[in-house]
Amino acid sequence: YLARPVLKHKSYFFIISPNDSNIKPNEVNNTFASFDKINTKTALKNIEGRLIEWQKIAPSYIQELSSINNIKFERLGNEQLKELYRQMLNMEFRFDPGMPYKSIDNKDNYLVIGDKKLNVLSMTEQSKIIDYSRQCEYGVTCPFTYNVGIYMRTPHLGITSYYVDDTEKELLRLDRERKLNFAATQFGGEDPKLKDEELRLMTEDIRTNQKRIVSLSKQLIIYTLGE
Repeated sequence: YLARPVLKHKSYFFIISPNDSNIKPNEVNNTFASFDKINTKTALKNIEGRLIEWQKIAPSYIQELSSINNIKFERLGNEQLKELYRQMLNMEFRFDPGMPYKSIDNKDNYLVIGDKKLNVLSMTEQSKIIDYSRQCEYGVTCPFTYNVGIYMRTPHLGITSYYVDDTEKELLRLDRERKLNFAATQFGGEDPKLKDEELRLMTEDIRTNQKRIVSLSKQLIIYTLGE
């Protein structure tokens, strides 16, 4: 891996349509930690109807994203999707494994997939001010996570997930959080007061400008080339 003069990467964009029973995951947990809690019957409920509905909506997403300069999208066919699944299940990305043939062993704090040891890092906090991009040392506009893709000298997968929240429910939750935080201000200290003011300004801005709340989950899957 370190001896390769050029590193290439591929990006995949998935739109997932949840049903009414889907529950927002805890951002501290990762996919592997919550795998045994997935209800496959609920997750696949009315899958045909949801697929037809999203096939009508998806082109507008692609059209908007394709308007960005130098970015192209290609819809994966069934065989391409199956190949991607096989690669993910085997953690082999240089060729098509043909079938899931590697064992998967959960060691509590990491996974072992065949001869590879794998772990997941999850982002639990983010900056107060969120910008879309930054300039790297070469003056090129890049996402804030570009360092991970360029300078991280170990095989890895970066996963960014967006969850469209129920804004009204989230606002009620933030109101409750603010009440609890306000009680903490009675014991003194600047941190609770600053947080209370931040929550007040944020919720007022969302309500006044009729904004929507969208949650962000950022995870990094790192793995070794051999056990």
